[in-house]
Amino acid sequence: MTRKSYRRVVPALGALVVAATLTACGGGQPGAAALVGDRAVPSADVTAVTRDLTAIAGDAAPSSTIVLIALAQAPAVLEHTEEAGLGYSDQQARDDLAAQTGGDPEDFADATVTYVRTNAAIQALQSAPDAQAIATAISEDLASDGIEFNPRFGTLTDEGAVVSTTYPWLVPTAAAVAP
Repeated sequence: MTRKSYRRVVPALGALVVAATLTACGGGQPGAAALVGDRAVPSADVTAVTRDLTAIAGDAAPSSTIVLIALAQAPAVLEHTEEAGLGYSDQQARDDLAAQTGGDPEDFADATVTYVRTNAAIQALQSAPDAQAIATAISEDLASDGIEFNPRFGTLTDEGAVVSTTYPWLVPTAAAVAP
């Protein structure tokens, strides 16, 4: 191998190592905030929903972690609630968003519409006579798919809660631990 070839190969290998490392940080898929089974929830969707809801609700808007949880659960929640007749259409969600903001129903990201539909379905589920059976079916679907969060958004505990990711190599400062 000549010196010139070596200069090309080493940086290329270094780039591959960096790319592989960064991919591993994203749950195995670049740009993924979470993986649910083989379906990725893009970080861009979480950002779009958070942006839209912050424009509507200001400081009362949900955190990006709450948004991610809803988007991760959305397909299972929507499937089972629609089967139970508790559906809420994309157009209904868009119309409700537009009514709250006075804007155009098409101004909202598709992910925001999914988030609103998921929340409406969960609210409808709470008053459904067979709520427990539907909730069990949703939980079983999510458990069989498995959910893996990008550590940037939190860590899923064995109890199903999402907590802030801790990094053992970071030492908290005195200000961070003060009461």
